[in-house]
Order: sequence, then C-alpha cells, then structure tokens
Amino acid sequence: MQIQGETSVNKLIVLFVFDKMESALSERTIVEICTVGNNWLNYMDCMELLPRLLDDGFICRVSSIEEETLYSITADGR
Repeated sequence: MQIQGETSVNKLIVLFVFDKMESALSERTIVEICTVGNNWLNYMDCMELLPRLLDDGFICRVSSIEEETLYSITADGR
C-alpha cells in the first residue's frame, strides 16, 4: 500500500526503518526496503525524503564506503 502526498507519514515510515534496522543504511538499501520490498512508498517520494530528513536533523551521514554513503538515525529522529 503506497502512501502518496503525505510527507509527514512518509518521513515516519523511513525513520521507522532506520530505527528497526539499528545500523547505518545506504540510500539504496532504504529505497529497496521502502519501495521494492514493501511497497510503502514510490521511488520518487523516497528519494526526496532523505535530503529532507538530513536537513531536519533526523538522520545523519555516518560514512562513505566505496562511493556509497551510509546514513543513521539521530536522537531527534528517534
């Protein structure tokens, strides 16, 4: 069930994934979990959320491994 147009709900979905995984995740992994794996969000909505969550301080960049940036949830994101 994809949710479209509800930015706050979509942010909560992505934050939920970060919280439950309890480890740093790549953009690709987040997109796969939220779009392909569970059909919670469409691809474009998911891609727009990561920069917003970074700007809001709910996630942060942890490291880059082989040109792939890893993100983690912050205390504010929890």
